Amino acid sequence: SVTVASGVPGRILELNTDFGKTVHKGDVLAQIDPTEYRIQVERFRAAFHQALARLGLKPGDENVPPTSTAMSRQAQAQLEDAKFKYESAAKLVKSGDVSQERFTELEKAYGARQAALEASQDDLRTMWLSMESLKADVKLAEKRLNDTTIRAPFEGAIVQKHVSPGQYIKDNTPILTLVKVNPLRLRVEVPESASWSVRIGTPLSFDTDAAPGVEFHATVRELNPSLDSKNRTLTAEARLA
Repeated sequence: SVTVASGVPGRILELNTDFGKTVHKGDVLAQIDPTEYRIQVERFRAAFHQALARLGLKPGDENVPPTSTAMSRQAQAQLEDAKFKYESAAKLVKSGDVSQERFTELEKAYGARQAALEASQDDLRTMWLSMESLKADVKLAEKRLNDTTIRAPFEGAIVQKHVSPGQYIKDNTPILTLVKVNPLRLRVEVPESASWSVRIGTPLSFDTDAAPGVEFHATVRELNPSLDSKNRTLTAEARLA
């Protein structure tokens, strides 16, 4: 059996099953109001798309890091212009065609453009990491939205209902208790003196007070690899078809 709990807080909109009902794996058992979580998904997606736009990317291109942005390309062009002027002045300053003051000015401008290009490259890496963080936020928000729909983890029967429609619950609040009724498992303790006779695949028969006069048959599927240290018994588990 398992107690089906909520992964997110919210108000119960509907319960689709009740005590004694049989459900199948994947059936929707309950629905928590998804409005707030849907808004969160839209907000994070908008921020994610903005981050993509700043990188010059389109949705679907977020797995390939860009080599440049409009800002870094502009910084690269300005650096090349400053480098050309600096190298030209370096040749002319020796002949006196360019003053030392003008050469120093161009040299400083060239260094400033180099720093600006490095800064734009740092900004590119920062924007990429920010985009990756927002992508993770989108996935987390989508998961929380998906968690508002409570589904049956396996086929079974509802044995207890813990909440009612309209009730506000916190995360990890029990909603329903579900029991898997097929196949049934029989767990028995075999005395140490008889443990030699039990193996995987050993057939066994048993009866129960719940069905007097009826003999049931099962097959051993699992064995504890060691004896219980207190009562010196071997635990075996059999399955009933």
